Amino acid sequence: MEGLFLMATENTQLSLSTIMQQINANIYLNANIPTVNSNDWNLYLALITSAINQWEMEQNTLWNELWVMNPAPFTIEENVTSFTLPTDFKFMGGGMLPVTMTGSVNGSQVETLPVKRLEERVLNPRNNQKEFYVAGNPVNGYTLYLGWTPQAGDPEIGASVGYYYYKHANLLTNGTDIPEMSDGWFIVYTACASIMGQDINNSNYQRMASLAETSLLNMVTLNNKSTNFQDDYIKDVDALTGMQGNPALSKFNSEYWSRS
Repeated sequence: MEGLFLMATENTQLSLSTIMQQINANIYLNANIPTVNSNDWNLYLALITSAINQWEMEQNTLWNELWVMNPAPFTIEENVTSFTLPTDFKFMGGGMLPVTMTGSVNGSQVETLPVKRLEERVLNPRNNQKEFYVAGNPVNGYTLYLGWTPQAGDPEIGASVGYYYYKHANLLTNGTDIPEMSDGWFIVYTACASIMGQDINNSNYQRMASLAETSLLNMVTLNNKSTNFQDDYIKDVDALTGMQGNPALSKFNSEYWSRS
């Protein structure tokens, strides 16, 4: 099976319709977009979904595109002990959540409360600790639980709880939908390789599989690359212990190793 092998251009943001067109061109030498819900459309869509899932689950990689930094905050109310997390929630981005009090100006009244592991809830039998827990599953969704029951007069009443989280990748359903990955051609190459893979000796399969692998590796490299003057690690120990101002106290502080 000889395909067109329409190569990637500078435009790496491809809509679902364009991805469908590129797959069809390489498989059938036909640049038409398959009819929605036709056999080809449904087959391609299944392969596209599989490619997106493969990208999302790439080993040892947290994609920058899947972090949600500023979701709508929750508001603490009397006797409310849980909040429903977004439907695309995968896991919480940090172990401390900022709680901004009513009337706070420029962060003047903010306290940070910990997100504890669910197993640690047993250490809070009276439900009176100001901490949070996350529980749930992909089927029923996830919930943020409070480790205490807010009461009238508590300083946290009316406060907003900020957070950020890592999400599941969006799947494509409409022709104008665009995948979140930095190189949408990965989907084209992967889908074509899956179809051509019925004959592993097919040179077209080998080429598409190689292009898909290269595209994925390039995305991983771009994702993990540090810019100039940017640390390539997280100084979480210093942040949690508050030792940033005294490098002698912690060997985990980068300043400890750079002192003359």
